[in-house]
Amino acid sequence: MSETYIRWLLIITGVFTAASVGVFLQPVKQVAIIYGENLTGTAVTMLVRHWGLLITGTGVLIIFAAFNPPLRIPMMVLGVVEKIVLAGSILATPLRKRPIPGAIAALDLLIALLYILYMIGG
Repeated sequence: MSETYIRWLLIITGVFTAASVGVFLQPVKQVAIIYGENLTGTAVTMLVRHWGLLITGTGVLIIFAAFNPPLRIPMMVLGVVEKIVLAGSILATPLRKRPIPGAIAALDLLIALLYILYMIGG
């Protein structure tokens, strides 16, 4: 895989991942839009906000790794773990039948596969 290709793959997938900043900034609204659920309770809202920040941070680190080759493998491993856990969490629940969560799970699994293929071929 060429240097240019992997750099762009990491930038594009990092931006997609970092888009979870919306969940950090507006957890109640974003959960309603994405998952069709209403958040209730201060603790649940705080945990979802924290989750949004962690996923956003993962995306930012993936983008950073695009420009720092020594960090690529560790950040891609982090990305694979995050994406497989999120996709598995969606697919293991009735959320898999909803269009947006289903699309998120499918795209996250595709990204994880691309990262894995890069790491084993690299």
